[in-house]
Amino acid sequence: MLIISFPRSGQNLLHRLLKHIYKYYHLSYTYCEFYICCNHVPCLQKKQFQKNHDFDLKLDIHKNDKLFVLYRGNKISQLEAYFRYHYSKKYPNVNINYDNPAIFNDLIQFIHNHSHYYDGFMKKYIYTNKYHNAFFIEYDDFVHNHKNYIKKIIMYLNLPIHHENIDIDVQNIIDHFETIEYKNRLHIFNYNKIQLSIQNMNNQSKKKDSNKKILYKRKNELNFI
Repeated sequence: MLIISFPRSGQNLLHRLLKHIYKYYHLSYTYCEFYICCNHVPCLQKKQFQKNHDFDLKLDIHKNDKLFVLYRGNKISQLEAYFRYHYSKKYPNVNINYDNPAIFNDLIQFIHNHSHYYDGFMKKYIYTNKYHNAFFIEYDDFVHNHKNYIKKIIMYLNLPIHHENIDIDVQNIIDHFETIEYKNRLHIFNYNKIQLSIQNMNNQSKKKDSNKKILYKRKNELNFI
């Protein structure tokens, strides 16, 4: 089963949770990292669950396939989290501080460069309602309501519950799993600052496109004369 996720939307958390759930039910669990495993769909080693970010948005999925889809509904929060991961990999010893103009400008450019990927991902998996058999997990909602999600995951995977009341299993799973809590690493001040900078960048881009159209029109008029 594929676990499709936009980077930094809980893929690793879900992997650890699934592993824990399968252990609770005394079931075997295998997970394909894809990019550092077989780099092939389906997994060449026939592992049960397989990670994929569908970076080029060309992954062929049938509408009735069972899969998990992970994402963050807030575009800025999603891309900022992705930037933090990307930046920390590139500069592991640098503290990410958006008061630093260079780092903040890198963030804005990163969001601008990856905006199309986010929009395409959301259009393909979320907005079209194409995949009727998929299990969708919005990261922030999952963190705040993980008990309800765990219950639905167990039912979605059709796992053999131990008790007549599934809530008992869910609570036992939670009691022996890591603490799941919401960590808002993006301060509202920086969020608003990012939002304003993106708006300014988009307005400048629209202005440049408009100027290009005017110049193109004038050039054609001159050629006609």
